[in-house]
Amino acid sequence: MLHADPAPLRARIEASREYPHDEALSEAVRAHRRRRITDYEQAFATWLHTAHVIDTGNLTPGQALEAAPAHLART
Repeated sequence: MLHADPAPLRARIEASREYPHDEALSEAVRAHRRRRITDYEQAFATWLHTAHVIDTGNLTPGQALEAAPAHLART
């Protein structure tokens, strides 16, 4: 499972632009993601943390992509 702590997760949400030519639509996506942060944090605290976790808090998307198969090869 890929995981990021709340601070990097919030920063990624704020930096995201799913619709580069439509700021209102991008903000709607960000607002939805912000509303779901608490749900994710609760799930991670109660049961998701038991999975094999790759902390992506300090990884670029490319580094996370490389980390996943390497992690699977070790398990």
